[in-house]
Amino acid sequence: MTMLLFDLDGNLQNWPATDRAWQFGDGVFRTLYAEDGHVRDLVGQVAHLLHDAQLLHLQPLPAVGQLSEVTTKVVGEQGKFRLKWIISSGDSAGGYLRSGPARTMLALSPLPDDYRPPQQINAWRCETVLQPAGPWSAAKHLNRLDQVMARREQDPHVFPEGVMCDSQGHIASGISSNLFWVDRDQRLHTHPLDEQGVHGRTRARIIALAEKQGQPVALSLWKPEQFIDQAEEAFFCNSIWGCVPLQQFVGWSSRQTAICTSYNAGLGFS
Repeated sequence: MTMLLFDLDGNLQNWPATDRAWQFGDGVFRTLYAEDGHVRDLVGQVAHLLHDAQLLHLQPLPAVGQLSEVTTKVVGEQGKFRLKWIISSGDSAGGYLRSGPARTMLALSPLPDDYRPPQQINAWRCETVLQPAGPWSAAKHLNRLDQVMARREQDPHVFPEGVMCDSQGHIASGISSNLFWVDRDQRLHTHPLDEQGVHGRTRARIIALAEKQGQPVALSLWKPEQFIDQAEEAFFCNSIWGCVPLQQFVGWSSRQTAICTSYNAGLGFS
């Protein structure tokens, strides 16, 4: 897949060899979907990116308007793209000490014209677990080794996604997505992700929409055994896929997909 890299002026760039993003994973990122010049949830995504950057004390940061404008510019008016914003702490002076300033880059990868997210997913339980990561754990920082090691466990053509547990064995998230599930009373649950995982932008939108509808999401710690026994429906979500039903998982099969479908409609995912 071809990837183009742009700076904040919209100019093509090469990634500097001195940058701390690839040397230490010292930075944050967010991934977006763009189609025919439209970037889904652009302002909300910018806000989450900058919030994560502040958690890692990255400075200076681009203005919301500046990043929104250059994003629209590099995406253009035609085609489907996966866009990744990356804010690194800048160049390294040769050790762990930051020498700044922060650097913002935009990585643009074209998607096939016929690209569609998965329609449903059969998942496995990952052997790799999510480890606690301190006060910046919820940020989408560049240190994603838990997810990298989990992804290598299974062929992505067979299993597009896996279910990851926290270090205490509670169902937490997908590898590249957040996870929601519905109990017998039709109440929606997700892991609180207080110490591990990523607070995804689509996850935040679902929680906000549920609260607006008067049905707040329960932040719950369920072991797989409880999930298998009591969950009626489950779905993965991220900013590229929207909401995708979990069809089968270690002996569990979905009994419905209605709530997943309703959130896709409510969030503007086709």
